[in-house]
Amino acid sequence: MKGAVRMNTKAEILVYWIDPWAWDKDMELRQLHQQQDPVDLWLDLVHALGWRVLLLPYDARISGGPCDGGHVVAVETGEGRQFVALPPQAIPALRDELSLADYQALVQATPALETEPVPYLARRRTPR
Repeated sequence: MKGAVRMNTKAEILVYWIDPWAWDKDMELRQLHQQQDPVDLWLDLVHALGWRVLLLPYDARISGGPCDGGHVVAVETGEGRQFVALPPQAIPALRDELSLADYQALVQATPALETEPVPYLARRRTPR
């Protein structure tokens, strides 16, 4: 996959909003903003605005950069799709956002989770 995303040295798990045009055209990871969002803050935004997280095909797996081994997911905003790059450590946060089948497929497509299970300890939300 083309492109690189600047690494952040913070210990928290960060997600990266990426340019939807660059992703749709060339599957390029081009950050939309200089600042990244902690996964909990990102999910709070998704929930507050009534957006949905959608799984992309297997070819959305990321090679290189701070999200190496993670995936790009779509966020349906009601006005179109945005895209977010997630490092492998953020994948467990999606267990309540995706169908069970999609979540299991995502975990199976993320080798880093098979060798290094990363617990996700954020607060649980009420299912929709």
